[in-house]
Amino acid sequence: MHETSKKNTLMNSNQINLLKMMAERLERLNVDSGWARRASGTRGGVIRALEQIQQGISPSQDSIDHLINRSMEILSKAARDIPDSATPEEISSQEN
Repeated sequence: MHETSKKNTLMNSNQINLLKMMAERLERLNVDSGWARRASGTRGGVIRALEQIQQGISPSQDSIDHLINRSMEILSKAARDIPDSATPEEISSQEN
């Protein structure tokens, strides 16, 4: 296999794993969070991209980059809404 092809395959595999993780994390946001609605739409985009990849259709790199960046932005901002004084039990109960 060509060195560039190996690099692209590895990068795509890493991105696919990252997209899967993002979908899981976005799903776990508290429904009472102001970010939950935005997360839902972004998660839908991530799931659609993953479905395309499973079907052998490659979404554009720009699209994948946008989904990853948007997911990170939402998760970061949602994390800021968690009070610093929250105990692990309180955080866990908010996830359920």
